[in-house]
Amino acid sequence: MIFLRAEGLQSTIIELVFIFFFISCTHKLMKNELVFEDCKITYKRELYTGHYEHIKGNNRVIGLVRNGELILEEEFYQKRLLMKKKFTDCNKGYQKFFNQDGTLLREGKFENSEKTGLWKTYIDDRIYSEEY
Repeated sequence: MIFLRAEGLQSTIIELVFIFFFISCTHKLMKNELVFEDCKITYKRELYTGHYEHIKGNNRVIGLVRNGELILEEEFYQKRLLMKKKFTDCNKGYQKFFNQDGTLLREGKFENSEKTGLWKTYIDDRIYSEEY
């Protein structure tokens, strides 16, 4: 095929095929099918790797788990991102909240579901800081 001879195009196509394969092979379970215990997430007594989903009324929470550790959690309302948590350790990480229009509203560190350290709130063209 002539179009594959173009420099760099072969690697791009191979990367796209790999990404498609990776996405199609990841697990996606409902959150209640998983076991959360001592900062480890298991499924059928094995450390879980994949995505989970949890429906809370009109909100949908999607989590990413790698080798039994929660890496990322996002909450959506009508396909709009409301909240994003990146975990750096067990129950620790960085959290962002967004307005309905997608703009950043608040951000800061959390530990054990509580705010810690400096949190910033963005209102209009101002930034408000609060220490926890």
